[in-house]
Amino acid sequence: MRQFKISFSVLTVVIVVVFSKCGNKNTANNIAAVENQIVGKWEITDGKGLGKKENLGYVYEFNKDKTAKINISNYVYHIKYDTLFMDYEGKGEIVLKWIYDIDEDNLILDNATELEQRFWLERKKNVETDFGQTHTRNICSTIHQIENDARTHLSDYNIDLQQLTNIQNMLFFQ
Repeated sequence: MRQFKISFSVLTVVIVVVFSKCGNKNTANNIAAVENQIVGKWEITDGKGLGKKENLGYVYEFNKDKTAKINISNYVYHIKYDTLFMDYEGKGEIVLKWIYDIDEDNLILDNATELEQRFWLERKKNVETDFGQTHTRNICSTIHQIENDARTHLSDYNIDLQQLTNIQNMLFFQ
């Protein structure tokens, strides 16, 4: 009988350990990882249900400070278990609830209310960075062209080479 109690106790401990190791994807560490993973801009590329056509192309932007933006509307967001909560203006009056699934470049949002909606979003990669780098290259190209023209026809310009250098440095080092 004593051996049965010990065996039963050991079995109970083993079962508890095994089931506690069965990972719940919604632990605090995993939620923090998802909150970091969701940071960035996401564009709705497909949808199903109410508002599918109206929402295509909408951009969801999630920031590290747990603020978010959908086009021009501002939200405060948090994640609890498998649900993404987006609180309009952070006032608690209008709260969007989404069951989410996320990987590196894809986010799926299922409306967690009675509305039948599902949206597929893709991560937007460095749109503003690319845009800014393109403009910087164009500005620098223009400055170099003016600088070369100035060297050739210095008397035709009311700007000297030092002013051009100052402008160029200002663009790169601010």
